[in-house]
Order: sequence, then structure tokens, then C-alpha cells
Amino acid sequence: MRRLAKTYCYLANQVTVNEMAIDDALAYVKETKGADDSHAMERRNQIMKLVVSINQEKHKRSGALVDLLVHGLCGEEQKLISFLQEELSTTHRSNAKPDNLVEISLQLEEKYTELDKLETQFSDQVQLVSTLAPSVTEAGKALRLKKLRELSGKILKEQTERDVIEKKQRDILLCFARGGDETRKLMKEFFLKS
Repeated sequence: MRRLAKTYCYLANQVTVNEMAIDDALAYVKETKGADDSHAMERRNQIMKLVVSINQEKHKRSGALVDLLVHGLCGEEQKLISFLQEELSTTHRSNAKPDNLVEISLQLEEKYTELDKLETQFSDQVQLVSTLAPSVTEAGKALRLKKLRELSGKILKEQTERDVIEKKQRDILLCFARGGDETRKLMKEFFLKS
């Protein structure tokens, strides 16, 4: 799921970068209107290439979204299929935006990274405690056990926060599943192949 979210975030970022490049090129064309037709024509050609690129990236992003939906809602295929059977006009229009999913996916990745770090520290501490020499004082042992309890508490806190973020991500994915022509079309294609 993490890899799928990273792919989606990358593609969403590509769309944003290309859209900003179009805005810059359009601003340049407006500024130079009538001044130099060859430069303006060159910018228009760049804009057209960017439009094509954006459409391709959006299609790839939609495919990555469907991968996320299917994987993220694994076990709930019937729910997804029921969304697809609804008429689009009666389907609640998706109020989820790609930026929302990118933001929540990045937050989730940060939690996973923090949990990985804490679990490594915990594992290292367990190793230290299990290999303590008999000559270590009770105070030394108590200090190591205290460190283990602290790490355990931090891990529990991070896991709880991760679970909240995962639920938010799931809710956003469900919003995407209920709306958007291209997402619905790609989901139908996916289920027809399965």
C-alpha cells in the first residue's frame, strides 16, 4: 500500500508541476502578446505539449488511484462494485481532491517511518536487555527496562495516530470510489478483468 501511495503522490505531483508550467507559459504569452510572434508560437506549442502530458499523467494518476482503491479496500469489493452500479447522476459527487489524498498519504508515510525507527530502537533495547552481563546492577537493569517501557508507549501512541490517519485515507478513497467518470471507468475495467 505504501508503494502504491508513493506512486500516486508522484503522479499527482507531476500533474501539479505541469499545470504550473502551463500557467507560467500562459502568463508569458499574455505579456509578450504582439511583441514577438515566433516566441509566442513557441510558447503555444509548449503549452500544447504540456496539455498532452497532463492528460497522460492524469490518466496514470487515475490508474494509480484505482490500484490504491482496490488494495486499500481489499475485502470490500462488493461495496466498490455497488458504487459502480449506481447511476453517476445519483452518485454523490466526489468532494475528495488529489491533493487531499496526497497530503494524507504523506502524513501516513511519516507515521510509518517514525514507527520503523521506534521499532528498531525497541528491538535494539530488547537485545541489550537480553544480553546484560550478570555484573550489571539492578539500577542499570531498571534503567534499561524503563527505556523499553518508554519506547513501548511511544510505539503505541504512533500506532494509534497511524490508525486514525489510515481511516482518513480510507474515507478519502471511498469518496473517490463514489465519483469521477474516469475512476469509475477504470474500476469497471479492473473488475471485468478479474
